[in-house]
Amino acid sequence: MRRGMLLIMVCAAVLATEARSQDRGIGAGVIVGDPTGISMKIWTTTENALQFAVAWRSRDPFLGTRVSFSGDYLWHSFDAIRSSHRFPVYYGVGGVIASGGAADPVLGVRGVLGIDWLSRQSPFDVFIQVVPVLVLAPSTDVELGAGIGARYFFN
Repeated sequence: MRRGMLLIMVCAAVLATEARSQDRGIGAGVIVGDPTGISMKIWTTTENALQFAVAWRSRDPFLGTRVSFSGDYLWHSFDAIRSSHRFPVYYGVGGVIASGGAADPVLGVRGVLGIDWLSRQSPFDVFIQVVPVLVLAPSTDVELGAGIGARYFFN
């Protein structure tokens, strides 16, 4: 019971903090989907960012769980959706390396298309993205990933 009350108080304190910007600094959090893992975003300018993930997937029961490392360069359009909230649409390009399980390591080029909700009152963002991947090795293939996630920004 005490732990639950402490968790509620900590969450309330974080959400009640002075408005912080998620369009600068470094954010870390989780992404759930295909693949699922840890997400990080580093803003390089007011419209560009680097996005990284360490994730795992177990889509095929015969191949086992694979771990992937991805990195993307993102461009953000803050004017694409007109709203009192901040919903930048973002797109980018990057790469992915996956290994593990019973399959050969994978190397691919990926595109990213997503939308981000940037809170004006707390240091969190929530995003959803679609990621087409052109697999280059061990053989050529096309895959489609998608995920929803959230990050906390340290400013």
